[in-house]
Parts: sequence; structure tokens; C-alpha cells
Amino acid sequence: MSDSETAKETFESRSDKLHKILIERHKRRIVQLADVMGPHMGCQLENESELQESSANNPEKKEKKEDEPEKPAAKIIVRNDYMQNFINTSLRPQNYIREVHPLVRFAEYPKLQHLAQLKDAIVDAYATPPMYIKANLRREGLDNLLGGVRFDVILIDPPLKEYCEWSPPTITNCPDPVRPYWTWEEIGALAIEDLAATPSFIFIWVGDCEGLDQGRSLLRKWGYRRCEDICWVKTNKTWPGTPLMASPSVFQHTKEHCLMGIRGTVRRSTDGHFIHCNVDTDVIIAEEPEDLTTRKPEELYYLIEHFCMGRRRLELFGNDWNIRRGWITVGLGLSTTNWDRDRYIRWLRGEGAAQGTPYVRGGLLVPTTPDIEAVRPKSPPLSVRKGPRRGII
Repeated sequence: MSDSETAKETFESRSDKLHKILIERHKRRIVQLADVMGPHMGCQLENESELQESSANNPEKKEKKEDEPEKPAAKIIVRNDYMQNFINTSLRPQNYIREVHPLVRFAEYPKLQHLAQLKDAIVDAYATPPMYIKANLRREGLDNLLGGVRFDVILIDPPLKEYCEWSPPTITNCPDPVRPYWTWEEIGALAIEDLAATPSFIFIWVGDCEGLDQGRSLLRKWGYRRCEDICWVKTNKTWPGTPLMASPSVFQHTKEHCLMGIRGTVRRSTDGHFIHCNVDTDVIIAEEPEDLTTRKPEELYYLIEHFCMGRRRLELFGNDWNIRRGWITVGLGLSTTNWDRDRYIRWLRGEGAAQGTPYVRGGLLVPTTPDIEAVRPKSPPLSVRKGPRRGII
């Protein structure tokens, strides 16, 4: 035997030993990983040692024919079986998506994190004190309630029928003394067009069923064009379980949609004083209320305030938990009323000092700053723009 053949045999022998050592090491790591990740961790392991063990137990396969093809190399597959874990524990797969909260989402992106902090600070500095009106919108006209004030942003969270279908049998989730939900025809009868400024934006929660089509029809009726579809992916980290399924449902519903509409003409490239685009995403991953109320994630407020610089913001069908600085909230679920039209107008004019609220700054728009302009995403010029047109959120 020549020296080259001896060296080759020695090399192959050492390679086989090293290969077996690596397989054993990977097996131990997989077992440790499965112990840490729990029942939602599924593993498939197929290696040479298992093949050798099976061939040893089967004498007929022990002898290898010369023309038999070589067996494939060792293969290790690590797989997360979140759907099986959902069946076993009722914990939804989206529970394991990391860094979903706005405060930690951009931890590894300093520029975006700095932008979010700057936007939060300027919005808070120009927020008017919260105002609210306890009213039954079936009986009282919106124009009379609000005194003809026009709004830059209108947020609508109607008590839909589907909410009452999967909620416990109580009207506390859809409060109304007449009927615990509103039909789409009744929602469409609201005079939203009388409250909307031009330009302005509307956000309406439409659930996860027929509302996707009905919501688009409402936007057209009120004079809006649909421009975005914001999706709330619901987690249940704190309460393993699932809500009741409505009778026509085939799957477990773990998401809801909020349609966004635009009224008038707004261009990203020229209207930077009114909108700041591409600051947030159109997906919200947040916990579903354990008591199955119709409460929506607070992140939507941040998304709206970061995007639209208009200060006149209105929310319809609100509850006490919806009261927020910079917003006017209207709904039957509120405890009391503090709405004062004249005072609100004076705040917007910068006359807060005369009312004992000198910290309220005037103006119809939240101003921008050089720091915000330096870091916020902007539309590229037409000469370098490539690909399909992007959304505005």
C-alpha cells in the first residue's frame, strides 16, 4: 500500500470519527433545546447511528451490496410546531413573536427608535386636554352634539353583531339599552361626512367577517377612499383559551381589521406638514382582552398620531377606557360629559392662557422639527423610484 493510500485511509477514518462526535453533540443540544422551549418544540433526528442500529437489528440489511447506492449523509431537522402546541395548550402561535411592543420594537434600529421618541414627545406637547360626551348616537345627531366642528381624524369602533356572537351573553360588551349591536345600515346612517374636514382620514374597525366588504361601502358613502387595511393579530399570553365561535365560523378568529380611508387629496412628497408616512406598520400584534370586551389595542392611537399631524381627533362609540389626551370621545359607554365647544376652539387658537390652561399650545397641526425631518422616511424622487407604489402607513 502506497503512502498516499495510507494517508487517504487515515483521513477517512478520522473524518468518520469526527462525524460521529458532531452527531452526538448535536443530539445533546437538541434535547437541551427541547427542554427549554417546551411542548411546542418538535424535532426530527435522523443520523448514522440510528441507521446502524436499525441495520444491526435486521440481519438481511446488514450486508451491503456493491452496486447499492450510498446512504445520504446525516440529517438533523429542528422544527417549531406551534400549531400542535396551540391544539395542546390553546396558546396561539403569534404569542411567540418577539419584540412586538412599540417601546422595544426598534431596540436594534436606533434611528427608528429615536424617531418614535421624537414623535411621542411632540404629540404629547401639543395634545389638548381630553374631552368626552356621553350620548346615544341612535337618538342624537353628531352635528348637533359637536357644534359643527370638523375633524382631521375620525376613529370609529362600532358595536358589531359579530362581537356579540362570540362574546358572553351580556350587553356589557356592546352597551345599548335598545339592542346590543348596530347593523351596517345604522352605522351608514351616521352623518360622518358632516364632521370630516378636507383633507382628513377615517379609521373604522370592521371585525373579521363581512365587515371587510361592508366597511368599504361605508367609506365610499361618506366620501372616503380606502387606502390601508390595518390588521390586529390577537395574542393570548395571559389567558390560555379561545373565545366562543360564532355559528358561521369555520376557523378560530384571532385577528381583526381596521380600514383606513382618505378624504381629499394628500401627497406624500408635498404634504409633509400634514402626514408623515412609513413611520409605522399596518400590523398590530397585541393581547386580546381576557374578559372579551371590545377594547382595541392602544397602539392604534400611536399609529394615528405619528401619521397624521392634524390635532382635531374624534372617536365614536367610545368607553371610559378610550378617554385620551388630544382626543374627543363620544359614546354611550362613557360615565359623564365635559364637552365645551367654545373652550375647545380657543385651545386650538392658542388662547389657553385665558382659560387657565397655558400649557395648551395653539394651532391646527402638530408641528415637525428639524430632528424629525432628519430621520423620518421620505418618498424618493420620481427619477429614482422603483417598483410598485407603497402604502402610506
